[in-house]
Amino acid sequence: MNKTINLLKLLPVVLLSACTTSYPPQDTTSVPELPHRDIIVQQPENCSVGCPQGGSQQTIYRHVYTLNNNSVTKFANWVAYSVTKTSQASGRPRNWAQDPDLPPSDTLAPSAYKNAHALLKVDRGHQAPLAGLGGVSDWPSLNYLSNITPQKSA
Repeated sequence: MNKTINLLKLLPVVLLSACTTSYPPQDTTSVPELPHRDIIVQQPENCSVGCPQGGSQQTIYRHVYTLNNNSVTKFANWVAYSVTKTSQASGRPRNWAQDPDLPPSDTLAPSAYKNAHALLKVDRGHQAPLAGLGGVSDWPSLNYLSNITPQKSA
């Protein structure tokens, strides 16, 4: 219990550093090449004018959204999606899950948010919105924690 409380006390520091820390451009010649972890599902319509540039080498292309993951902060560097008349659906359940397409060490698990609302006054915030994209066939991937960033509770 004390270990959980101590870890939760560190969560605001992690969240603040994820939101406010900027990193200078890295010299890629001195950094070892990491394996590129693209997961491609056809030509994504959510990047019809081109996906954002930058971030990490962990870009996941899904039918409903494209996400670039930050394995240090365990939050997305950026998320791209396209909302249409047919993509919208409300009332979808929020079945939180660890992203199966990322190494477990690079993303959060549902247990990371245990008591976060009560202790830190934060909720899970979708980057690619559930209501705006719930009508797409792979909508359950919207509840992967790689697509979630803590937000201040209402």
